[in-house]
Amino acid sequence: MDEAKKNRIVAASTVAAVLLIVIFAVVIICQLATIVNMSNEKKNLQEQIRSYEELIKDSENELDYLKSWQYRMDLLAWYGYHPSKN
Repeated sequence: MDEAKKNRIVAASTVAAVLLIVIFAVVIICQLATIVNMSNEKKNLQEQIRSYEELIKDSENELDYLKSWQYRMDLLAWYGYHPSKN
């Protein structure tokens, strides 16, 4: 094998190795970007879950009030009915 052929093989293998490294780097960067996006989406979804749980808790408290005797009395007073006191 002469020197020129050896140099071409070395150059071709170097280019192939560099291209392989560049491709791996691009894949890793894309994967990291995807991971960061998914992490941010997870945080947003967890915040939405917390807000919905708080809304459910507040709604349960409101439902308990709407089922209470006090609400019925307040509603009667709102419509002008005042039960006689014995």
